[in-house]
Amino acid sequence: MNAQNLLDLLKNYGKNISVDFANYLLGEFDFETYVQSELSHLSVEQWDKQSPINGVSADVLLKRPDFKNADIVYLVKKDGSVIYIQPHNPFEMGFVPVTSSNYDEITQRHLRQIAEQFALPKFLNDIINYLNENGY
Repeated sequence: MNAQNLLDLLKNYGKNISVDFANYLLGEFDFETYVQSELSHLSVEQWDKQSPINGVSADVLLKRPDFKNADIVYLVKKDGSVIYIQPHNPFEMGFVPVTSSNYDEITQRHLRQIAEQFALPKFLNDIINYLNENGY
């Protein structure tokens, strides 16, 4: 997150501030702290292709070609509940497999992306509340 990103996001909420003030806010509200908080709730594990996921049997899931043909299918969990089932690299077009050689890189990048998605509304809410409370 940088000042320009923050300015652009705040404009969507009718908030127009200077770059200097955006930098000040970024010092007061550290986006990385929000991301790390979200990351602390996330985990990833490889699916064994036998266990049911959220009540859906493995047999049903493995009927999908992307699951059946996947080298590794991984689960992203938030506080222990599955929120993503990923049978391929989410950062590549098509069905690029997740393999033992790219698993760590892909899963850590995916966790980071998800954490940022969860953190952003909380971060913006806190900043907008601050702006509203201080007459901006």
